[in-house]
Amino acid sequence: RMSMLSPEIKFDTSNITRSSLESCFHFENSWKKAVLETQKIRKEYTTAFGLKDVKECVKMPCLPGLQSYCKNDKEG
Repeated sequence: RMSMLSPEIKFDTSNITRSSLESCFHFENSWKKAVLETQKIRKEYTTAFGLKDVKECVKMPCLPGLQSYCKNDKEG
């Protein structure tokens, strides 16, 4: 049986410090920077190789067990 969260459940926030919050923000900023860098590289490759779409450079083989997946992917 799953336990339910109720409004009465309180979380102890006394252990939260400025440094722990800063480390969370640092991680979030690093993640955002990585996403932006990935988008930049993707755009550079698309331009450099004359691709219309990034999907053109990634072709997924259709293996026998994945035929239904490939059919659905092509339709969508």
